[in-house]
Amino acid sequence: MKERNTCYTYFRIGGYFDPDKISEILKLQPEESWKIGDERQNGTKYETALWTIGRCDDYDFEIEKQMEKTISVLQDKIDLLNRIKEEYDVTYFLEIVPKVYVGESTPCLAPSLAVIDFCHATRTKIDIDLYVYANPEANEQYTLFETIMNQKLYSLIITDTETEEEFGIGIFPDEKEAIDTAEYYLRNVQGFNEYPCEYRIETIDVIEESKENPDNEIWCVWGYNVTSDGDETDNTELFYRTKKEAEEAMPIIKEQYQRDNWEIYKNWIGRKNWTDGFTRA
Repeated sequence: MKERNTCYTYFRIGGYFDPDKISEILKLQPEESWKIGDERQNGTKYETALWTIGRCDDYDFEIEKQMEKTISVLQDKIDLLNRIKEEYDVTYFLEIVPKVYVGESTPCLAPSLAVIDFCHATRTKIDIDLYVYANPEANEQYTLFETIMNQKLYSLIITDTETEEEFGIGIFPDEKEAIDTAEYYLRNVQGFNEYPCEYRIETIDVIEESKENPDNEIWCVWGYNVTSDGDETDNTELFYRTKKEAEEAMPIIKEQYQRDNWEIYKNWIGRKNWTDGFTRA
């Protein structure tokens, strides 16, 4: 069976700075960059700057080899990176994005000493964004839900910025899918493409473990208060695989969070809401 796992790594600078200044100091050209105020495809503007370099797509079981290739172009520029940190409001990230299929060999994500030394010397954060997928060629009978629920999910919310009304579009197993969905809605779906709208993506961590969920359901324990104007506030949401797990957890959650109202509701991973758009009253 052919291995399907992949991984890519790259070095990212984020924050409030001019990317051209970074290029000038390091004497390197970024592989991707944008400035504060540059427009996204959906017309919204970036609120922070980006500068990236060293992307490595050469998958290796020992991911440290890819990390080392990524930082190799920066190894002789540690002093310059520290100078940039002193002069600008920046954060450094070593990004590691493995995509692993059930039944394949598990990659080793531990960084080498060389990587650790570099990150320590430059105060670089190591960010691992792991995706796990079902493998139709594997013998194990896993569903997509069973493989992703030990990882993060991504909730897409679009806001009409003039009325401040929020629309829950859906929950997705992949951040890119959530972004692509948001940009499609802002370009093509009624209301979202007519009024000034912005989107945000919130990361969801799912609690507990169960394989008794063939329909890609997700259950939420939701607590909230209501203001004198009738608005919901102090929202608390915790997500579970099954209704039973959510029901068993609710009494404990109520003790931890003092909310006046509690509900349990069901959602489906990958299902899109508001596909017909909206109109203002």
